[in-house]
Amino acid sequence: MVLLLPLHAADTTSGDKDKTLVYRAETPNQVWNGWGAVAPPDPNPQKAAAPVPEQFAVVETMGKVPRVFTGTVVVDGPKDGVEVGLISLVGIHWNLPDAYQWEPVGPDGKFSITDKFHLDAPKALAVRGPNTTWTFLRYNFGSGQSGEDIVLKAGPSKKIRLTASGSDMVDLDKVGYEPFHAKTQFDDDNKPLRRQRFDYLKSGDAKFEDVMLPVGEIAIFVHRTGYADFYQIVDTTKADHIHFVLRKAGRMKITVLDASGKPENGVRIMWVNPAAPLSLWETKTGETGIVFPDHLVPGTFELNVSGFPSNKVEVKEDQVTEITYQEDKPPTVPVFTPAPPPVPKPAGK
Repeated sequence: MVLLLPLHAADTTSGDKDKTLVYRAETPNQVWNGWGAVAPPDPNPQKAAAPVPEQFAVVETMGKVPRVFTGTVVVDGPKDGVEVGLISLVGIHWNLPDAYQWEPVGPDGKFSITDKFHLDAPKALAVRGPNTTWTFLRYNFGSGQSGEDIVLKAGPSKKIRLTASGSDMVDLDKVGYEPFHAKTQFDDDNKPLRRQRFDYLKSGDAKFEDVMLPVGEIAIFVHRTGYADFYQIVDTTKADHIHFVLRKAGRMKITVLDASGKPENGVRIMWVNPAAPLSLWETKTGETGIVFPDHLVPGTFELNVSGFPSNKVEVKEDQVTEITYQEDKPPTVPVFTPAPPPVPKPAGK
């Protein structure tokens, strides 16, 4: 559900023309099929302009050696604080701190960045700055490639205020915001690019986050302890402030035991709600044999515990689904208990 309301109380500015776009989390009711490879039909296809081809030269390299990427950044305004990022496309790279390597550009916009981490991984390049959103070069360099004569142009940006609350509309602190492209991106040869995320934003003790975002449609993944994750495609052209109304989270308590009833350490557990975007997660048990999946979107989860048949488990809002797996026995029937009050964690992943 989306509403266009007068300026939200969290804003520090005022004015008759200021508006807040409010997105309210609802129960997802169909399988999420990813970001999608095809954009909606253009109502005026004859007016649609093809993207300007990217400018760069590929350099073929040999073996696991540091690669050098050189070129020029084009941004509106001064270059102070503008950085170029080299992103290693390994696994779910936005969850790996060393997948991102950022270095400042020169006063003339020139850059030269040398590979330091994951030397054999495919790479993406991005630019960011105080007054511009992240912009990725529409090309993924292969594991044996670097680039030169690169022209990295910052895309159109707009400053947006992000806030979140529960259903009581009281603003929350310590909220995480992760912007993504709303749809699959393609290079100039129409090859799909790896998923690209625009930073991980943390509101900390503040109850709002001001950020530069692309102009137009963008997907934002919102999460906070005690509340269900919320993935929403927003349109930044329609408001200067976007507010998310979150649902209370569902939780699980998963216990894994050996045949004698002792905790099993190091057992791989994976869970996903097929209707909830970005809900796939994986971990391993520790010495207690217990894991506590949190901030879950209520619904039916597919639960896979290594060494046991996969099964489906219901997760309810503001309740804990408790289930035990013991060697040589079927999983126990899930038990639902009230969720304890959440203890807010520092704004980090």
